[in-house]
Amino acid sequence: MVTMYDKLKLWIAFNAKAPDMTQYLTNIREQIDHQTGEYILFGNLKGLKVSVYASGVSIIGSLTKIIFPNNIYPLNMQRTAQAIEKISDYLHLNAKEAKVTELEFGTQYPMQYPVECYLPKLGDMPKLTRYSFDKNALYYQTKGKRPNKIFIFYDKKSRC
Repeated sequence: MVTMYDKLKLWIAFNAKAPDMTQYLTNIREQIDHQTGEYILFGNLKGLKVSVYASGVSIIGSLTKIIFPNNIYPLNMQRTAQAIEKISDYLHLNAKEAKVTELEFGTQYPMQYPVECYLPKLGDMPKLTRYSFDKNALYYQTKGKRPNKIFIFYDKKSRC
């Protein structure tokens, strides 16, 4: 069993004018708030969601996808540093200065049967609410507008 970073959210603030990142991103969309005039550029980078604002850039997704073809592979500290360096290279920014605003840890358990056989057997967790949106995943999270603790059980191979 290996614990690994699964998904993270990074914020890199700009000290000056936002650089043009259109040449580095795919599936680009632009949005202008007609009330405030705020311009936002949305795009993808190797499976990561990138949002460019006047004040900085938000990067959301699995670091594993920067190095490997999917996120089933675990990242050690060396590979994590390598992924951050690749983000810096791809976007021509210093991603080492990024603020981590959210981080998900994950682990993989080899199972004998399909995941949907195990999920109904998992009971309640203290101080967490149990959610089941479909037969292939089970969520436990704290109550409130912004839950700070979430446990998710699902078949990782089916999502790669």
